[in-house]
Amino acid sequence: MGGSNVYDFDIGSGTVLSGQVTLNKMAGYITGETVLAAYGSEDITFYNSHIHSGSSVIFTMRNNIGNGGGCTPSIVRSMPSTGFVELTIFNGYSNNCVSPSPVSFLVIS
Repeated sequence: MGGSNVYDFDIGSGTVLSGQVTLNKMAGYITGETVLAAYGSEDITFYNSHIHSGSSVIFTMRNNIGNGGGCTPSIVRSMPSTGFVELTIFNGYSNNCVSPSPVSFLVIS
């Protein structure tokens, strides 16, 4: 791509319900449904039709200002398969979070 810009990128957002979220976009963010307790975790199955056997899916925690800096959620597991990824978010701090944790994603096929 060099000095070129990327246009018409397919982005969106979604919220986890019952441990699952479906979002058929190439990039965006998902928000967990669980307010993580101290040292607590949340397992999420993320369904996405852009994910194939040769895809790379990159996750990163979004700005977590809504949690007042009192917790430190991180992604500790990401297991991709065709059409979905299973991931785990873990709060590795001794304080509870105060809101669900948002996760940014990028699918590279």
